[in-house]
Amino acid sequence: MRENYKVVIIGGGTGGITTAARLLRGMKALAGDVAIIDPAEKH
Repeated sequence: MRENYKVVIIGGGTGGITTAARLLRGMKALAGDVAIIDPAEKH
């Protein structure tokens, strides 16, 4: 796992995933530079 990302989203629930998807849809240059952090093992 990398240590540096341009965008870090805290929470991998519906809101976090939706936010990541919208960012990547609107800004293709962020591909590979968005990390989602969530402590849960299942969603």
